Amino acid sequence: MSGHTMPYRTTPFCPSTDHSPENLLSSIPEAAIRPGPTPPTRRPTRTAGGLCIAAYLLLCLAPHTSQHAQAGLGASDVVVVINSTSLNSKTLANHYVQLRHIPPRNVISLDNVPSSEVISVDDFRDRILRPLLGEIDRRQLGQHIQCIAYSADFPTAIDISKDIEPLGELPIYFTKQGSLNGLTYLHSAVMAESPTYIDLLANSYGRRPVDAYFERPFDQETQQRWNTSQQMIRNSEHQAASDLLYQLFTERPNQFPLAYLAAAEAAQAGQPQVAIQRLQTAIAAGWYDADYLAQDARFDSLRDESEFQVLEYTLEPNPSGYQKATGFEARLPWAPNGTPTKDQRLGTRFLLSTVLGVTRGGGTTLDEAIDCLTRAASADATHPQGSFYFSSTADVRTKTRLPGFANAISSLQAMGFGAEEIVTSLPQRREHVLGAQIGTPNFDWPSCRSQLVPGAIAENLTSLGGVMRSPGGQTKLTELTKAGAAGSSGTVTEPYALQPKFPHPRLYVNYAEGASLAEAFYLNVLGPYQLLIVGDPLCQPFSNAPAPELDLHLRHIELGDSIPLEFPPDAPKYSDWSKLDGSRADRRTPLAPVTISMLFDGASLRAGRIQPSVKLRLNNLPAGFHELTVRLAADDPLSQRSDFPLPVWIGPTNSIQADWIDHPKSQSTNSVTSDQLNSTPATPHRISLQKQTATIHIKAPGATSLAILHNWKELNRTPGEEGTLEVSLEDIGRGPCLLRPQATLPDGSTIQGLPMELEITP
Repeated sequence: MSGHTMPYRTTPFCPSTDHSPENLLSSIPEAAIRPGPTPPTRRPTRTAGGLCIAAYLLLCLAPHTSQHAQAGLGASDVVVVINSTSLNSKTLANHYVQLRHIPPRNVISLDNVPSSEVISVDDFRDRILRPLLGEIDRRQLGQHIQCIAYSADFPTAIDISKDIEPLGELPIYFTKQGSLNGLTYLHSAVMAESPTYIDLLANSYGRRPVDAYFERPFDQETQQRWNTSQQMIRNSEHQAASDLLYQLFTERPNQFPLAYLAAAEAAQAGQPQVAIQRLQTAIAAGWYDADYLAQDARFDSLRDESEFQVLEYTLEPNPSGYQKATGFEARLPWAPNGTPTKDQRLGTRFLLSTVLGVTRGGGTTLDEAIDCLTRAASADATHPQGSFYFSSTADVRTKTRLPGFANAISSLQAMGFGAEEIVTSLPQRREHVLGAQIGTPNFDWPSCRSQLVPGAIAENLTSLGGVMRSPGGQTKLTELTKAGAAGSSGTVTEPYALQPKFPHPRLYVNYAEGASLAEAFYLNVLGPYQLLIVGDPLCQPFSNAPAPELDLHLRHIELGDSIPLEFPPDAPKYSDWSKLDGSRADRRTPLAPVTISMLFDGASLRAGRIQPSVKLRLNNLPAGFHELTVRLAADDPLSQRSDFPLPVWIGPTNSIQADWIDHPKSQSTNSVTSDQLNSTPATPHRISLQKQTATIHIKAPGATSLAILHNWKELNRTPGEEGTLEVSLEDIGRGPCLLRPQATLPDGSTIQGLPMELEITP
């Protein structure tokens, strides 16, 4: 790890500007990271009814217009990507899909994945990213997918030389390799072949000090008028500046910082009522920070105004001085100052991404990768007790992030968690490690005799922790997942000691607030193009997501029947939840669901506000098996989500039947009987991979052809209404899986049979 440190500036490299080396250099920070923002001047802080959903084309919900209606992360938002030529890739995916109940439609197998660990950026675009994004669109997943999770045996490093060559000679810290998940996250710029993705502030979803809201609340169309407003302020033309800033806000209503600045200038101009009105508008549009307002001397003339005091007390304390963590939303572009917008021209869209496991080169064994995902899935909403540790030694690798330690430790302690700075490379003899941020070239976790709790994140800042070509050299990030971490990270090439390329210490704060593992990482890595993140993106040990008791057993209904769902109004909304007794670390109470959205067989429908009584009325649906996914979101800043799969059988019980030929009693889908609906799940059919094939008999009266699918991939097809099909076990991979019998009718419609559980052993 080079000790090279860079100057800190928060001005991002704007995609709309030219790509000269001088312009790119303007994005480099001046120091590792500031401990916090510096507001203008410091001041003491003042102290019913039913709902009907008609699925399949018709979805009647109370309208919900919030742009964050589908923010947050749940299992139905994750696409799992498989290398079709790799048994390890298929096997690891099988386990993860079962652990997380990933919908079949969300599992995508790619056929032309390069076998090397490092590939060119053109190969990445042409053989991985472009076919992946195209398949997401083809399957109608684009409206709700938030995250890409790569299974094993994908190239982890991408040579980006071609994309950055037009920039000419660059500073040495712009090294020429990116990571698989980093370039997937930055897909918009990568697909456009724009080198802006190497900017160290490319990730505008990442959180920065609150001051960052005001650094670029403009775009190409409004920049000239923004510059005019700043000159007016310098000339003390406060009323004119306020009016111009407010006009800009009316044109860009997502940019609540503009309304806040307009209020501040109105106060400076001696217009208290205008200032209060514009501050009220800023709050309605998204301004939330009570501490920043209390410390802003521009509002001093309003402190004694009762209307202003009321507004002050509606805001949230924010002693950390950082932008509030918000739930991720892939559909919305994020403007350079960190605000989401609905206008696709005004920001950049991202896709969360991690690698589920690396099982070659410097990675783990397949079993170790499976164990990591199993532990992570078991940790959700367990609210483990313990401490977070931040290593500060003489090694430069710990100095890069040292300025952020105090802020993170203070925030975690205020939440009721243990958190401390340690002077050793690893925490020593600690039994309940919730998180560890370290910086050392080599380490041996077992020697420290500390225990990572299920769900913990542990990551190391060093040069080659994510270089997976071979197990030699510096200790690999996978040593931390082997030790028990749900996720870890490392760079795929020499990154130099730059904070924006690595997770900020507040990663652990946002994780403890309830963010998923993927959200916590990307909230805190401003320049993620080189960071390899390995682990379960859905892991959420500190989640308070809605957890109502829903009846999720398989139901047999007829078209037009309703499925009732009840949501007793006893769970607290976020405003009440945040006032509950005890520290946040001890608060296990689930939040109330505020919005509901539905997926039908994995395809996106509509979202709406929840009602105490919901009736799902299913119209115009094909007969056979279907899975509805009920997605419930809370109203907290992270929009914490829970997904509930609801299986149903519609219409005649004998419309499609399927049995294992070699072991017919292990599981049968001959008919959907009341006994089957009310019984515990059948024992999965077990078969050894050495047998090479499994055989299934299917019958569907009136069908023109029959097929067997694994996830969304067709394994075999035969003509007619009755037949026997063999499927290759090698095509499926080892581990638990569900096969789906399918019949095609003369009109081209299909009927799905009950999923058939299969366990493929070595």
